[in-house]
Amino acid sequence: MEKTNKPEMFQEMQEYSPRFHCRFRNMMKLARKELDKGKDVDILDAGCGTGTLMLHLQRMGYEIDGFDIDKENVAVARKRVNGRVEVGNVLDYTTRKKYDLIFCGEVLEHVENDLRAMKNIKKMLNNRGMFVISVPNDPNQWGTDDERGGHVRRYTVRELEKKLKSAGFTDFKTRYIGWPLVKRFLYGKSYRRRKYQIQKNPTALKKFMLRLFCYVEHIDDIFNTEKADKLVMSCRVK
Repeated sequence: MEKTNKPEMFQEMQEYSPRFHCRFRNMMKLARKELDKGKDVDILDAGCGTGTLMLHLQRMGYEIDGFDIDKENVAVARKRVNGRVEVGNVLDYTTRKKYDLIFCGEVLEHVENDLRAMKNIKKMLNNRGMFVISVPNDPNQWGTDDERGGHVRRYTVRELEKKLKSAGFTDFKTRYIGWPLVKRFLYGKSYRRRKYQIQKNPTALKKFMLRLFCYVEHIDDIFNTEKADKLVMSCRVK
């Protein structure tokens, strides 16, 4: 059987993933007030995976640290970015440094004790620091992709806000993302076939077609509807 490096393959996919670009763009919109303070703003990516979000922010001129529970992911991320990347769990990772802005994309839905994770994130933020999260939306949309992805829940806005308030956050802003184009594109059988083909043989044409869709799916930002597959939320330390 042909061996594949899963973290590096995931890195390749995220560079051309409409889902990632949709999520990244909307997280940046909610984080704009912090990012506009200057390039010296202290940023952390909690659950950074192979470092794709870190890499994009680095390209924008920001310095960013990160941590991830998976050692192989961390090894790949360290090759891609200049910031500090460590192995750590969102439940108990600690750092002496305090951050102005912490991103946490597609992590909390994997964590049984998500409230504990939120409280731990708060400890790493400066006074009035910002926390920007993306999670799967709407428990009624639960499906086989959630099971395969190791999710333990999907969120409603109300549930997420309630837990974040308990953890010591306030000033909530929310965007629903990825409907209709990203959702219909990602969950069709044709996309799954394309995804497998890109992983197996990432030709320039296949990459170009996905990159093109990453621009077309900007249309989804118009709708901001509860039908969306994902939600993005920002909040601040009280």
